Amino acid sequence: MEFVEVGDGAYCLAGATNIGVLVSVDGDAVLVDSGLDQSIARRCIREVSERGWRVRAVINTHAHADHVGGNAELKRRTSCEVVAPAFEEAWIRYPLSEPLALFVGASPPQGLRNKFTMAEACGVDRVLEPGEHEVFGILFEAVDLKGHSPNQTGVIAGGALFCGDAFFQEEQLHKHVIPYNVDIGAQLDTLAKVPALAAKSVIPGHGGVCRDVNGAVEANVARIRTVTGLALENAGTGGVGAGAEAILDAVCRTLGVAPASLAHYYLLLSAVNAHLSYLESQGLAQPRIEGAALRWRKAGGSQ
Repeated sequence: MEFVEVGDGAYCLAGATNIGVLVSVDGDAVLVDSGLDQSIARRCIREVSERGWRVRAVINTHAHADHVGGNAELKRRTSCEVVAPAFEEAWIRYPLSEPLALFVGASPPQGLRNKFTMAEACGVDRVLEPGEHEVFGILFEAVDLKGHSPNQTGVIAGGALFCGDAFFQEEQLHKHVIPYNVDIGAQLDTLAKVPALAAKSVIPGHGGVCRDVNGAVEANVARIRTVTGLALENAGTGGVGAGAEAILDAVCRTLGVAPASLAHYYLLLSAVNAHLSYLESQGLAQPRIEGAALRWRKAGGSQ
């Protein structure tokens, strides 16, 4: 992990998941996200302690396991407070929620029960709402960045924006191809918002400090439009519908994506379902039940 100064009293521990470190004049440190697991949490404590600071709180941008997996270990070792957005905080307290949602509300198989989809449960001390806040002498603004997750929230402090997974940089887009978002309309709104926020440095959840925010945002919008277009293209027409799994298969074949695991498959299926839901909201596609199957058709004007 690389320790990088990104603003006035604001730092980034750049790694597989970027972790923000906000420091008060008294040496109190507030983390933004906590990484994937206990080992990352211990590394954060060591990096902070070596500089004479102490971890007092962690603010989570959203509840995905790679951003909250260190929470419980941080709390055990430092008695820090955990702060998280509404709705997201419930998933932090009950981490089975993530694999349960991916498996359509049923008890998930073991392939969906691992540290990448299910963090260790952790209590939450404060619920974060958009607006101005102070935590242990550190002033910050919480901003609504939902779309990647139901209530993702960014943190602006010291001129730096820690934006969670509001967008993916080139390396992550190349790796994941089909970005995971739960609400495409909200995600497009967030992508339009990020470049306009008053921040000198922008630190997304992965890939270190972003050097070209506008370029990254444009690439994310383009990728969303591509996936949405492919989902619509592969929806059924007339009296023949297409199931979400068939649409996913067609989209993956076109983009050269091969699910690497059960968890990866369900993340991709959930992402494509988000595009289908968005197409319905735009009046471009409609779900229909045919026998015991749910199938999607293009709306009348799109056939």
